[in-house]
Amino acid sequence: AVNRSSPNELIGVYRTFRLETDPPGVTRPVVEMQTSTTPEEGSRWGDYSGVEEDPAQPGSFWNHHEYRTSSWRTWMGHFEIDPAITLSNKTGLIPGNTATFSVANVAPGERVWFLYSLTGEGAGPSVPRLGGMALDLLEPVQILGTAEGDETGTALLSALVPPGAPPVQVWFQAVIPRGTGGAESVKSNVTTDTIQ
Repeated sequence: AVNRSSPNELIGVYRTFRLETDPPGVTRPVVEMQTSTTPEEGSRWGDYSGVEEDPAQPGSFWNHHEYRTSSWRTWMGHFEIDPAITLSNKTGLIPGNTATFSVANVAPGERVWFLYSLTGEGAGPSVPRLGGMALDLLEPVQILGTAEGDETGTALLSALVPPGAPPVQVWFQAVIPRGTGGAESVKSNVTTDTIQ
């Protein structure tokens, strides 16, 4: 959490964050949490500010900062960081059988895209329709299917492994397009399995 001001900008309290899986030097979009009604050009604003994680609720944060109305005030706010979405293969890859994939930490009704690659994991393409972030699958990346999150925060996808599929390694990743223009889109970990 940060605060900022200038001669042409009212003091504002903002927050941003980054997850361990985000690219180095990149933070999530900045969100304004509180705005003052007067500017401040002095040298002492911001003395009373900080942010701490709630010890009873990991991923939940409390912050306090100064702002101005007709005089100085201290504002306290609360925000949570969305947990990372997690992809897992529940069944293995057996030709002629159905494979079931699961993504955890999905909002109810949110659409999840399941992707795969036969060429590996690494710095992959950016797909505009999936939020434009760089995937962690090497090209060519294929769409396995989509599923919606249920009330438990899980999205399940069942897909038929083609009969006679060769014994090759397959890499999987899930993506949820979020926010205006995909600005808050998220991607899962990469999993891999070999067709048996």
